[in-house]
Amino acid sequence: MQIFQKLAGYSLGGADLVRRAMSKKKMDKLAHERVAFIHGDKDRGIDGCVKHGVDQTTANEIFDEMMEFAKYAFNKCATRSWMKSSGTSFHTGRTDKPRNRMKGVTP
Repeated sequence: MQIFQKLAGYSLGGADLVRRAMSKKKMDKLAHERVAFIHGDKDRGIDGCVKHGVDQTTANEIFDEMMEFAKYAFNKCATRSWMKSSGTSFHTGRTDKPRNRMKGVTP
């Protein structure tokens, strides 16, 4: 998200929307975001990499690397596996003192 903010001038909320699109692999949305990342989008107040001094070729390479990372980082099988194992370890805590089990859970 910081790459979108620092290089292209996205707001924090705008960068988060791109992160969500990457995690859900919404390619049509990401194609639109590629253009905004490189050249900007006046309607959304995004300057774009070119305006911030990054050449178009480098901006394309950065976006491609982020897309490759998203393929690995947002793997649904890995996420489900992690959720299952964390839930299992939560339930195998001490049963005589429930408060000990809740220490790691934040509201």
